[in-house]
Amino acid sequence: MKQLTKLFVVAAVGFALSVQAVPTLRLSADGGATWTTIVDQVNDGLGGVPDDGNPLAGVVVYVGGVNANWAVTVTTGLTMPFQGTPARPYMDLNSITATSVGAGSLIIQFSEVGFGPVASGNVQANIGGVVLGSVGSSLTYNTFAGAALWDQTTALTSQGPFSPGAFSGIANGPAYSSLGATFSLTQEILLTHTTPGSSSFNAELTVPEGGTTLMLLGSALTVLGVFRRKFATKA
Repeated sequence: MKQLTKLFVVAAVGFALSVQAVPTLRLSADGGATWTTIVDQVNDGLGGVPDDGNPLAGVVVYVGGVNANWAVTVTTGLTMPFQGTPARPYMDLNSITATSVGAGSLIIQFSEVGFGPVASGNVQANIGGVVLGSVGSSLTYNTFAGAALWDQTTALTSQGPFSPGAFSGIANGPAYSSLGATFSLTQEILLTHTTPGSSSFNAELTVPEGGTTLMLLGSALTVLGVFRRKFATKA
């Protein structure tokens, strides 16, 4: 019976995504061949699907591993209706990621559909954070627009690769009005570690507001410090 319940939950989630997109987070440690997918407000408590760790609509939280190498991730996606509206798009993707074994790459994506129409304002992508690791470790931040969840038809901005150490960046994209009456937005982080280590970032996709990048960098550094202290205490 428990197994049947798990299968039902998985089928229901798939049907919901096909009918009406909801904010969705996903992670892959094998180049996109397989995904750990977390859907907003889906928490079956049975292990049938990865649970959303926050009950609020528009807030998607995942705490857990992706594979044996990327053993610990704490990743959050924020968008409408929690923050932002169809006419004023807002997306925020932030994560603390630790590798416990060695080198490897991780893809983190956050997507939502139903934005628009937007009369004015340009796309702006802001990011701040820290990449830890040896030479060759890096982080790249890409944003896309399209017609459906995960659609990357229109490349909006691209930043990086950022090298090990603290970083921040701002990239401007096209006018939101050029994206059509209804569109999806997708944030993508490509993270590579050449040695064991942890990286943190806070990436935003929105209409420009003053001081955003410095705020994002400070937030990422603060969260990384809290994360380290927690694990040090446990150790």
